[in-house]
Amino acid sequence: MKLTGALRIAMTTSIFVAGMNLSIVKANAATANETSIGGMGLAVESYYNERLSESGISISNITTPILVEGERLEALERVSPFEGLAFSNAEDYVNIRSSWNTDSEIVGKLYRGAMAQVLVKGQHWTKIKSGSVEGYILNDYLVYDDQGAAKFENDTITKKIKATCVTLNVRESMSKDAKIKVQLGEQDQKEIVKEYDDWFEILINENNGVKETGFVHKDYVDVVYQYKKAISKEEEEAKEEAARQETISQTQRPNYSTGNTSSSSSNSSSSNNSSSSSSSNSGSSNSTSTGSSQNTSLGSKIANFALQFVGNPYSWGGTSLTNGADCSGFVLSVYKNYGYSLPRTSREQARGAGRSITPSYSNLQAGDLLFYGDSSGRVNHVALYTGDGRVVHASNYKDGIKTNRWNYRTPLYARRVIN
Repeated sequence: MKLTGALRIAMTTSIFVAGMNLSIVKANAATANETSIGGMGLAVESYYNERLSESGISISNITTPILVEGERLEALERVSPFEGLAFSNAEDYVNIRSSWNTDSEIVGKLYRGAMAQVLVKGQHWTKIKSGSVEGYILNDYLVYDDQGAAKFENDTITKKIKATCVTLNVRESMSKDAKIKVQLGEQDQKEIVKEYDDWFEILINENNGVKETGFVHKDYVDVVYQYKKAISKEEEEAKEEAARQETISQTQRPNYSTGNTSSSSSNSSSSNNSSSSSSSNSGSSNSTSTGSSQNTSLGSKIANFALQFVGNPYSWGGTSLTNGADCSGFVLSVYKNYGYSLPRTSREQARGAGRSITPSYSNLQAGDLLFYGDSSGRVNHVALYTGDGRVVHASNYKDGIKTNRWNYRTPLYARRVIN
């Protein structure tokens, strides 16, 4: 009995709903992180595994028709392990929305190269599931199946072997007579370094940059793929809050020299009682002593415009100065009012908005952008310098759009948009 064709046909069908021609692809949450090398639907794979469980034969090893309890099982026609998957092709990330329109709520983000299971694919939108997030993404920001996998296989996809026998021998060379280096238990997984005709070279361990590898025969392993997943709105907010608390903890440690200097600079700029302070804050007073007066004047206008929106709400993924914006959406919309087009995300802005400058107090001018990040150096926030030792930014849901000292967190980068 040849099951492959009938069951594969049952996996996919087409319907017409609400004016959209949709292709329905069955997906199962169990495959969110791993997909078997067979790549067939779980119904097919589960059936074969059940029929083979007592025989001790791995599903990946069926290459010729066999009999199991009198039933003929044909060799499976190999289907791509990436069938039914999609990958984010956005420059940084794409928003996942609660419905198939751009006015709907943002429920998560799918970063570049991250994987999603395709639940419904329409003409313009795809319904996906990735990690804990289920929602809709515009098709333009996705690449599908093998095309997507080929694009990101070396960046965001990890390929591993999984032992299918009780004890898996890892050998020194590609020979069943070669010396055994180590043995793995059933279901143990190791990353694949290189693939050969009948063997995989796998990573046994890595110590101080030195990698130890070995070889396993394909007859005794399955291959699994591990992917990066979407991050939900709640998960990203929790990460940002953790980073913020870590930064607060670090900045609250005594540092009298920088603390007093920053404090006196901030205080004197507010009262205009210090000549050095008024010199460094000439952008806000329109009494420029350094740099271009034209640039500083425009920068002050942009900063003052941005300050009008202090107290307005924060909205993750938003760009509205009145109804809610996130950090990058806030500076994007502020600069858009003056005819400038900035990239959408803080990470993209840190790479390509204007030109790079040194993020030091003496070097900053009103309108400059300051970028902050986590302990690994990954940018996750942007603020606009107001020219008085302070920044204005869309902070978080609790505080909304607010001002802070420019070094309330240690800035990683700074950029000047105004030429």
